[in-house]
Amino acid sequence: MPSRTPPPEPEGPAYVDDDHQRIAEFAEDFLEDDERDEFIDHLMERRGYQRVSSWGPRSEQPDPEPGPEPQRQRGRQGGGQQRRSGYFKR
Repeated sequence: MPSRTPPPEPEGPAYVDDDHQRIAEFAEDFLEDDERDEFIDHLMERRGYQRVSSWGPRSEQPDPEPGPEPQRQRGRQGGGQQRRSGYFKR
């Protein structure tokens, strides 16, 4: 009689690690379907994970916190400096 291999178990969601599993389970329990993916993505990014086609392992060094945005120069693009009236009159 040939040996029978047991049928494969249904695959559940694939988690990167325990943190990913806890985040996904929390989202499953407390959030609506349309909110879940965005919530998981946001928390995974905050924890330092890198997005590949799916979530990959945590990076060695998380990205630094974003600094202030660069200031935009005001005035004409002609290269000449535009003089603005002062706030206080002299």
